[in-house]
Amino acid sequence: MKILIKTCLLLLLVATAGGRSTAGNPPGEARTFMRGVSIAHWLAKVYDPAGPGAPWFQKTDVQWIADQGFDHIRFPLDGRWVWRADGTLDKQRLAPLVRALQRTRDAGLGAVIDMHFLPGGTYDKDVQDTAVFTDDHARREAARFWKSFAERFGGEGPYLRFELIKRAHGSDERAAERPERGAHRGNPVG
Repeated sequence: MKILIKTCLLLLLVATAGGRSTAGNPPGEARTFMRGVSIAHWLAKVYDPAGPGAPWFQKTDVQWIADQGFDHIRFPLDGRWVWRADGTLDKQRLAPLVRALQRTRDAGLGAVIDMHFLPGGTYDKDVQDTAVFTDDHARREAARFWKSFAERFGGEGPYLRFELIKRAHGSDERAAERPERGAHRGNPVG
């Protein structure tokens, strides 16, 4: 598995050669977020029998990514997996992400948490459950999730960025705009 990951990363490096990299920046120094790599199928859309957060992504992988000149790592995350039925974040399930973020920061890299799914909706091309965009209860649950997530990770610093929702798909394209409009007004239920 590591050989496959390293081969894919090497191909990405060749394809994106050139440009200014800030890999290896001291913590707190600005990052360009121009040359990144995604750790797919580790915390979202997981096909590994070991499940999400399997121990195959380690500190040596983060350092290898930095050594190749990348300046940030994108971590796709299935928010439903880390959200408990009682409306709190599951610290045990978040632990692999927390370790990865610490390793990323320590290597002087930026990080992007790329939210693939939120509680209350599935918005894959194949499954069109868009309740998180159309149902007030689901929208409030998604807002509660992001509030908790922001409280947990909001103080991490400038090395960390968030992608609120990964490519929403749906038959009602206007519905996907509603949470965004609500967020701009400070009202998560639009």
